[in-house]
Amino acid sequence: MKEKNQIDTINLSLVSSLSDLKKFHLPFSGDFKGNYALLTMNNGDRYYINENSFADVSEAIGRH
Repeated sequence: MKEKNQIDTINLSLVSSLSDLKKFHLPFSGDFKGNYALLTMNNGDRYYINENSFADVSEAIGRH
């Protein structure tokens, strides 16, 4: 199955936390899939975002 990216619009004023980037490997094959961070919203919604989105969100919320 081919993975696909999903695009959501995020209200940055509702961001609760943003984790550091972490390497993601498939559990059985160990194949590296990329670096992802966990973005948590005030209402409890969670999004796993890729490196490009991480850079954009980090800059927008003033995290360096």
